[in-house]
Amino acid sequence: MPMTESVSKTVRLAVLAVVCVSVGLAMPARSVRAEEDATAQIEKLFRESVDLYEQGKYAESQRKLAEMQGKDPRSALVARLVDEAGTRIMTKMMADVRMGTEPTRVWETYRKYNLGKLADKERMTKMAARLVDANTSEDERVMLYQEFAQLGQHAIPALAPSLKDATNTAARSYARIAIARMSQRAVLPVIELVGHKDQLMRENAILILGDIIPPDSRALPALKARMEDPKESEITKSYAASVFKHISGLDAAAAKPAAQYYYDLANRYYLDKAGVAEESEEVSGLIWHLNEAGDLTSLTYPLWAWNEQMAEENILRGIAINPDFTAFYALWACNTASQATEVKDLMDIVNEQPPRHSFSAEEKTELEAWDKKLVDARRLYAAVGKENVNAGLNKVLADLQKYPGHIRLPSVGAALAKELQNLDPKGELLDAGSALIDGLDSSELAVQYSSAVTLAAINRFPNAWAGSEKVGAILGKGVSENKSLQILLVDENANALNEMSQKLKALGYGVSTSSSGRDAVALARAFPPKDVVIAAENMRRDLNTLQLMEELRADPATRYLPVGVLHARSDRELVMSRFGSSAILFERESTGNDLKTPVEKLGEQRAATSPYKKRANEVAVLCATTLTKIDVNATHIRLDDAAEHAVLALTNRPDEVRNPAAIFLGRIEGGSKKDAAAETLKRVFEDAGSAVELRRNALRSLGRVKPDGMEELYAKAQSDADQEIKDIAAEAFGQKSRANKTIANFLSANRIDKDKKEK
Repeated sequence: MPMTESVSKTVRLAVLAVVCVSVGLAMPARSVRAEEDATAQIEKLFRESVDLYEQGKYAESQRKLAEMQGKDPRSALVARLVDEAGTRIMTKMMADVRMGTEPTRVWETYRKYNLGKLADKERMTKMAARLVDANTSEDERVMLYQEFAQLGQHAIPALAPSLKDATNTAARSYARIAIARMSQRAVLPVIELVGHKDQLMRENAILILGDIIPPDSRALPALKARMEDPKESEITKSYAASVFKHISGLDAAAAKPAAQYYYDLANRYYLDKAGVAEESEEVSGLIWHLNEAGDLTSLTYPLWAWNEQMAEENILRGIAINPDFTAFYALWACNTASQATEVKDLMDIVNEQPPRHSFSAEEKTELEAWDKKLVDARRLYAAVGKENVNAGLNKVLADLQKYPGHIRLPSVGAALAKELQNLDPKGELLDAGSALIDGLDSSELAVQYSSAVTLAAINRFPNAWAGSEKVGAILGKGVSENKSLQILLVDENANALNEMSQKLKALGYGVSTSSSGRDAVALARAFPPKDVVIAAENMRRDLNTLQLMEELRADPATRYLPVGVLHARSDRELVMSRFGSSAILFERESTGNDLKTPVEKLGEQRAATSPYKKRANEVAVLCATTLTKIDVNATHIRLDDAAEHAVLALTNRPDEVRNPAAIFLGRIEGGSKKDAAAETLKRVFEDAGSAVELRRNALRSLGRVKPDGMEELYAKAQSDADQEIKDIAAEAFGQKSRANKTIANFLSANRIDKDKKEK
């Protein structure tokens, strides 16, 4: 028996081993098949995207690329696919605005992969040694020059040591030639070498900047700094002056101070001027530094963060030269706000539900890390001081005049205006010229709202202050910013545009108008956030209607913005054949419900949670809440200017807006809109579907807006299920002296233990 059991156990173990081996073989096989399937899907999506692009179907092509990148393709696979498609087609796709950023991201993966294979540190060190070796043939040296030119900035750390070789003039020359042939791609790391502690290195770096073709003005601040440094040798200064004149055409005496050149360069990066985005891609997001040993090292930044980091580098270098150049501190405040608001915007897109972005898992992790780092921005604003933050807001307002339509400036201005609430709570800057006053007249609503909120919060009562007459109206308008639907209406015919705009506004919609396609593309991104676009079918001035749709789909910020087509009733069949049977059509002749029906249908196509709509709601909540915090008995703000907006906000808005709107109307007792306020508050209270908190606020304010004539409602409220509502109704009833008989009737009807006493 024991022997039988032993044999049986051995057999079972053997069978189990076979099963385990089989499973072990099957699982890798399934894994391999899954990986092959994923690769096949990525390949299919990429090839389809290229085919669609060549057919002129740009939106579909862009979506295929985004879907492909959402699958996190391996770098080697992307490189193979790009090689297969050819660099010519990729260059065309990157240059085409209708394709958005997706082709550029594919190309960046391709570039990094190829450079990673070539830019091996050990390999480049050996190449540099061969280049400066006296026994190297000229033919081989020419080939090395060509390969170094291809490697660009990545090879400069390997070549740089030869620039300070005091024993080998030829080696210094060979290294200089190799770096200069990299052209402008070598400028940023070479600029770092201009500040090297070794004089020979500084001199050769300066000479390289003179050899680079075409001359690059980014070198001017570093060159001028060398010329101004009292510790610098005369020979190095002479080299710097010569190269400075070669690049700028100016003699040293006619040049600006080095600090000014650093400011101008930092400002270029902060404003993200023309060419900066291309520069960040060209340098692969690298920023170069010299370590303690004097070696070139680099840090890699995401492309969206690179320009602000470059601005910060140049600001700090300028401050090191001239700490009393106060414009640097204002620019620093602006630059920090730019980086912080950009991260916030990107985080909003990443967190949108359902997700409609193409960020990889790695990029999302990196973005979240940036978000955590920028939490301490407030501490840095405090360190730079309220005067400099105020100067920063002044700079933003001036820049908005120079660069209307700038994507980042409105957010920067709003952030700085908001920060002044913490830095200047007593309004000490108001008498000295607070930028907040000018912010009330900004062309950008986001800046207006933030300035008004801060001014309303500043404790300057009972003293009068400039701008108080504008604040109430702006806050009131802000309360209205989260309308149920915000429409961008586009029509080149001014009369037709105005007529349709009035019809839509009469239905309660928010409407922004544009008379050209290009202007519409800019307005689609501007505040207030748009939910839908209605475009005339006969656009042709700068963009036709189909081109406008393509432009909107090409931009990540407007990609999912639903677009309807406006047309004459007689052209309906023609328009449908042109735009497809799925297009939402609007007849110019429509009014009332005939117009409302297609608007609501178009609105159903918008994203469930849009970061831009979220921002509009945040503004509405902030403005409404701010109005409730203003002391009506100690303010020069004309609060009545916000009354009408508060009444409108009680209907079809989120409770987080309706609650403060109701409270505010009670504080001002309805203002000049007393009757409308009372009627709306009564309707809100009587709506059984309203939240208890909202009904309480509506009833409390109703008692202040209209204590007379509502006795029946206050009496009826005594039977409400909520005890606090009963208390509020009693308080409202007693807020005005009444005939004793009326009071006696109320007390009798609501006496304690009434039911028992009546028995």
